[in-house]
Amino acid sequence: MSRYRYRTATLIGPWRDSILKAETDAVAVGLAEFQGGGGRFAWKVPGEIEAGEDEARGRAPERGSKG
Repeated sequence: MSRYRYRTATLIGPWRDSILKAETDAVAVGLAEFQGGGGRFAWKVPGEIEAGEDEARGRAPERGSKG
């Protein structure tokens, strides 16, 4: 199962199960915005939505998780 998070030079978001949730996280912390009636996603700072997979459980590991 693919997981997604935002990544900038200064902040990395938590893993989410959809691109939209990762984009929404970036908007919530002020790194990006949804523009216009179509809700086009646009970065305010250089960034990307990163995709990843956890091979063992189908889930990317959370940063700072124990176990």
